[in-house]
Amino acid sequence: MGEIRTMPIRTIIFLPLMALLLTACALLPEPPEPPNVTLSDLKIVDVGIFEQQYRVQLRIQNTNNYPLPIIGMNFKLQLNDKHFAQGVSGQSVNVAAFTDELLTVDVVSNLSNIIQQLQTLGSEVDTAFRYRLSGKLTLSDHIRKVPFEHLGQVTLSSNPTKGNK
Repeated sequence: MGEIRTMPIRTIIFLPLMALLLTACALLPEPPEPPNVTLSDLKIVDVGIFEQQYRVQLRIQNTNNYPLPIIGMNFKLQLNDKHFAQGVSGQSVNVAAFTDELLTVDVVSNLSNIIQQLQTLGSEVDTAFRYRLSGKLTLSDHIRKVPFEHLGQVTLSSNPTKGNK
């Protein structure tokens, strides 16, 4: 006679579980395009023997067609290809679509970073500082952090009348 075969219990559990998992993955939001984060200002706050504190103003430009609800960030700042300072912020800022916002963050540097920068200044004749700003933004509506990186240059003004008397 005809034999009735039953599906193994593993198959009965596995197939719906896989369908549920695939559906959940499809519902995860796509990560946003990384915003442009640039250095807008840098001020000395406190200078100690072992540690220096600076106040950095960052410009965050949102190039997405939806807002970026930033709830935190961490970043590192390099000057002339050498580590200079790092910082974290728990400040919340909502950067509307296709706009920018300024965010002020305190950063910390140490004595060895300053010594490296002074050695670089002594060995180079450049009138410009190169900087690299890199880090990650935490958004309130995304699980993953959004990385950013910006390379820039600040040209030091020189006195055009120096030596022309």
